[in-house]
Amino acid sequence: MLTAHFWPLFQESTVVAQEVVPYETHEFTFAEIVAATDYFGPHTVIESARSVYKGRLRDGRVVAVKRITDRQSDSTKRKFHSELDILPQLRHKHIVRLLGSCVTATKDKRLLTNPQQKKKRLLSWWRKEQQEPEWLTVYEYTENGTLFHHLHPDQGSSELSSVTVPWKTRIDVLLGVSRAIEHMHCHANPPIIHRDINTQNILLDANWVPHVSGFGLSLVCDKAMSEEFEMTCPVVGTIGYIDPEYMTRGHVKLTSDVYALGIMMLEVLTGRKVIQEDEQGAIYLKSFAVPVIEAGNIRGLLDTRPVPEPTPGQLRALEHVAQTAR
Repeated sequence: MLTAHFWPLFQESTVVAQEVVPYETHEFTFAEIVAATDYFGPHTVIESARSVYKGRLRDGRVVAVKRITDRQSDSTKRKFHSELDILPQLRHKHIVRLLGSCVTATKDKRLLTNPQQKKKRLLSWWRKEQQEPEWLTVYEYTENGTLFHHLHPDQGSSELSSVTVPWKTRIDVLLGVSRAIEHMHCHANPPIIHRDINTQNILLDANWVPHVSGFGLSLVCDKAMSEEFEMTCPVVGTIGYIDPEYMTRGHVKLTSDVYALGIMMLEVLTGRKVIQEDEQGAIYLKSFAVPVIEAGNIRGLLDTRPVPEPTPGQLRALEHVAQTAR
């Protein structure tokens, strides 16, 4: 079980079971999503590369909408269907909440279901667009973006956040992510392998609570879960976080996610990117951090940005996190 890797640093699996949050998903009409995002206006764009928009539903809920069109790749469409299959099985407080979806090949039919006063405006807008199939997913909105953004702000930025300042928040984020992974591995039936645990897939809400996202590459374990469970499949994921055994042999296991979490723990402790370039080439975080940890120089490992000096108690906790990551 995942807890075997983290005990006593992380709490028992009974806590994870208590953090399950039941909710229902909804099939949205295209018209509802268009109205919520103000016709996918440029001012609603959250992430242009992934076609993610901010919206507000009629009941007042703020949401994030991911939009996939027929022009996008087959792999992108497969990720859409993977999330639709997997996320409804994972209703944990530290896993992003899928509120619903919309799949439409003929959007004019969807538009006709809207109230009469909106129909003319929507149809006028739609005639200006290329008529093609679309796949849309609607998620809860997380106000504070990704963990990656806070650890690695844009060059020249002096931005500090509640993630980069207090050490306690950094460790709380890791605890939340670990519980989400334990839920996927030990409480979901069948178990789920995420395959792309990284800081860009950790979303932070208004209270800096972490939510694991990015389930487009995830796999369902269709056999009884054990430490020996593995599958042979094409290698996918984010370079730097991928389990070396999976990278070289194509064998992915539940522990592949544990490896990625270990890399993320080093990233949170050091504030360094997983791969950095210098004159000699690529420097992998693991190659830098593990020798420092093994030498017992935990202070030499920690992020040097302006954060409060850790107290003796915090330093002991950070050393425990570092040893667990190693």
